[in-house]
Amino acid sequence: MHREKDYNISLLADIYGKLLTQKPLSILRDYYDYDYSLAELSEKYGITRQTAYGCINSAKKSLIKFEGEMGTLEKQKQLDAYLNELENCGLSESGKQIVRKIKDSLFRQSEQ
Repeated sequence: MHREKDYNISLLADIYGKLLTQKPLSILRDYYDYDYSLAELSEKYGITRQTAYGCINSAKKSLIKFEGEMGTLEKQKQLDAYLNELENCGLSESGKQIVRKIKDSLFRQSEQ
């Protein structure tokens, strides 16, 4: 059975990944960022597919919990929407460049 992946989890891992231990984060990243299957994860990490699934699920629940408590991703999305609105409201090209720099800065900050 194929499950649809929620790629917001990858964004949450960018923000809160340092709060997870290394192995679950690596497994989660391989699954969401590099599209590994459970079988591939099983082989790479020397674990069963069920263990890989459990690890992904546990890490995912932790990331969702962190977001529920802190709301960083939701705030970033809201700020991005405001910046898009600003960028499209008739700014000069230099004004648009400033908005893009702000967006880039916010994106880099979320990955630190």
